[in-house]
Amino acid sequence: MLLSYVDGRVIQPLRGNQRLLILCATTVIVMMGQGIISPVLPLYAKSFGVTTAMIGLTISVFGAARLVLNLPADFLSERFGRRLLLVGGPAITALGSLLSGLAPDLWLLLVFRFLAGAGSAMYMTGAMILLVDIWVRRPWAWQIFMERSTGHRSQSLQCGCLWRPSGESCDQGV
Repeated sequence: MLLSYVDGRVIQPLRGNQRLLILCATTVIVMMGQGIISPVLPLYAKSFGVTTAMIGLTISVFGAARLVLNLPADFLSERFGRRLLLVGGPAITALGSLLSGLAPDLWLLLVFRFLAGAGSAMYMTGAMILLVDIWVRRPWAWQIFMERSTGHRSQSLQCGCLWRPSGESCDQGV
C-alpha cells in the first residue's frame, strides 16, 4: 500500500516531467555538498584559534546570506531568466566552498561562506520559481505546497516555543 502511494505521488510525476526530475537531482547534489561541508566547518574554524561564537558565525553567515539575498535573487530571475540562477547559483556556491577551504584567516572564511550562501540563495530561489512554473497549471499542487510550507513554519514556531532556553512562556507576543 505504501509503495503504491509513493509510486503514484512521487515516482509518476517525476517520470512524466523531465525538468522536474533534473531539478530534484540537482537540488540533491547542491544540498549534499552543503551537508558534507557543514560538519567539518566548525573544526576548520577552530583551527584559527577563535572563540566559540566566531565558530558559530561561520555556520550562520551562510544562512544569513540566503536570508538577505533571496529577494534580490528573485529580481535577477525575472530580469535575466531562471537559467542564470539555476546554473550560476551552484557555480557560485562551489566557488565559495572551494575558497572557504583555502581561506588563510577567519575573516576571509566568513566572506567566502557568505559567497557560498549567496550562490545557494540564487539556486534555491530559481528552483522554487521553476517548480511553480512547472506546476502552475495544476492548482492542487500549489494548494498542497502552500499548506505544507505554512504548516512547517507554524510547526517550527511551536517547537521553538517549546524548547526555548529561557523557559518563559511563548504566549507573550506570539
